Amino acid sequence: MYETTRKRVAGIAALLVCRAAAFAVGAGEPLVVEGDCLVGREGFLFVYVVDEKGFAEPNTGLREARLRVGPAEAAAGRVHFLFNLPAGRYGVRCFLDLNGNGRLDKGPFGPTEPWGMSWNVARRAGFPRFGDIAFRVDRDIRELEIEVK
Repeated sequence: MYETTRKRVAGIAALLVCRAAAFAVGAGEPLVVEGDCLVGREGFLFVYVVDEKGFAEPNTGLREARLRVGPAEAAAGRVHFLFNLPAGRYGVRCFLDLNGNGRLDKGPFGPTEPWGMSWNVARRAGFPRFGDIAFRVDRDIRELEIEVK
């Protein structure tokens, strides 16, 4: 399905790269969606690529990655991800699992662990709609950046 590998970048701490196997949908080659999640703490980063249909389903996505954020990655402040996807409309949501239980913990006022999404509009109060985080993949995207806070 996918594999997680370490990649060295000259003079920068090792960044994790998730390579997801592409799935065949109609004609055409898969496109690259590549970006960084901005983090400053250690834990496991869960990254989900979602479409509108699966957006509301927690802890699931069309593509998923679980990336270890160790001291080097936390110090560098970013964790790198890469997915191959067919053309379409997607969003990315992620969270940093600080306590290792595999889920985004919530309290009475919302999430208690750092989280982020591929916002394409200004954040607003309440749970976002898919349109708030959606982007169209019709060419390679290589500069997606998500702040996890």
